[in-house]
Amino acid sequence: MTATVCGTGGSCICPSHSIANILVGFVGCCCCLLVLALVVLGFGILVLTMLVAIHSYVIVSGVTTWESLSRRRISYLKDLTPSASPFDQGCLKNTWWFFVLSYRNPTDWKQVYNGPPPVRSV
Repeated sequence: MTATVCGTGGSCICPSHSIANILVGFVGCCCCLLVLALVVLGFGILVLTMLVAIHSYVIVSGVTTWESLSRRRISYLKDLTPSASPFDQGCLKNTWWFFVLSYRNPTDWKQVYNGPPPVRSV
């Protein structure tokens, strides 16, 4: 193993055959690489936390992501107050429906969207 002296006055050990040693050439030293990895990891955790928070709000409020982001463009939501939703049944019922009932009785959205199948005349 070779010891690389970092710019901060400390030293870190990077095996000469590791990927970290190759990346040290781009970043400068192992300590900088560690800081960079922690920054990337922190950013990833922040994004994941925000996604969980947004989707938890959407589940609890009983709206879809599209309804929460494009409320002004959806005809059936335009006339409602910002906190009202025609599908809201309360926090507990919305959560219960999302995690339990939606998997027991899945909706065939193609049939709902297209309407009932046409009746053929004989």
